[in-house]
Amino acid sequence: MNDRAPRKSGRVTPKSTRPSPQVPATDTPAPIVPLEALQNFLGDLDELRNSDPLGIEIRSSFAWGIMQRGDGLELFRAVLATLTDGLRRGSPDARDYMRMLATVAETGVAKRFAQLLRQAAIIALPPRWVNYAGRAVVEHAYIYEYELGDTYTVNLICRFPDAERQHELVAFIDASLGWFADIGAFSEVSPMDDDLGEVHRREISLAEARAHLERALGFAPALFEHPDARKIVARLRLIAHYAESLPSGFELPEREPLTDDERDVIVDAFLASSHGQALIESAEFSDGQEVARDLVRTFVVTAHNILDGKPLRLTPQSMGLLSLALLSEDAEAGVALMRQVMRAFVPYAHEHNGWDDRYLADTLAAID
Repeated sequence: MNDRAPRKSGRVTPKSTRPSPQVPATDTPAPIVPLEALQNFLGDLDELRNSDPLGIEIRSSFAWGIMQRGDGLELFRAVLATLTDGLRRGSPDARDYMRMLATVAETGVAKRFAQLLRQAAIIALPPRWVNYAGRAVVEHAYIYEYELGDTYTVNLICRFPDAERQHELVAFIDASLGWFADIGAFSEVSPMDDDLGEVHRREISLAEARAHLERALGFAPALFEHPDARKIVARLRLIAHYAESLPSGFELPEREPLTDDERDVIVDAFLASSHGQALIESAEFSDGQEVARDLVRTFVVTAHNILDGKPLRLTPQSMGLLSLALLSEDAEAGVALMRQVMRAFVPYAHEHNGWDDRYLADTLAAID
């Protein structure tokens, strides 16, 4: 989760982000449990009080991630009832747990927690992170793009009040599907080396960073119940909290459909290449060039639609997505011919991209 290396993973219209549980209005009282019973969920109190601000935010986001899954609303009601009861009894433990949860909570919930904490007025030394966690400022934002283009990252360079060192949040975003592939949080920032090899880095405005993050957050509901996405869900409130602090107003370009003329330019260039000529001259396409042309058109349009307008970005990952879309037909003959088109188009695309044969074998192997 905290490795900053690019992740493998893959836009359709985003769904709305599932909100954090709101303070519920109900006549049914929520159960109150012993505060000690919350330690596995909210963390050990001694460790909590001695943690650094970023560690507190990560722990808070983890708890919110659990309360956003499945029957998390009932868990939230129990936590809220237990902590509110603890505040009434003057418990510093309940106060510190609520303060921790408030650090990355949605604005409405954080305001309600602040009101409850003010009303409690507990006389006890607060944790050392109380004036820092949840109050970081994002100072710079960068995008890192990788040669294959399956994933890109949005890196936020941040600083807590009075902190000498910056910290960094890294959102790994699937370039095809638009959702988070991973979310990392680091107490030290990435070295700003000029020589990044095949990685391209560019600084972006804070408003553009917010636009990328909000689009990915729009797909969050697809991740909540996915068994392989638990670590990502545990960081969603963390990255959302930082995104909410950024200026708005930047609009990412919408994906444009491929026009017939644009499609035909790509198809004609491929068919005129040695790879296209070999496809046309193969025995399977002895009925004529138009059969091959129609299949290549279908492949190019599908690749454009699935791969965010980049039909030549054919990688092991993207070919897996295209195989699911194109090789699941019932007609075996059609599937066999489309598979042959895909196997001819991949080396052509790799040559066009300047990849030579570095990824060719793995990409061909991904064709189902």
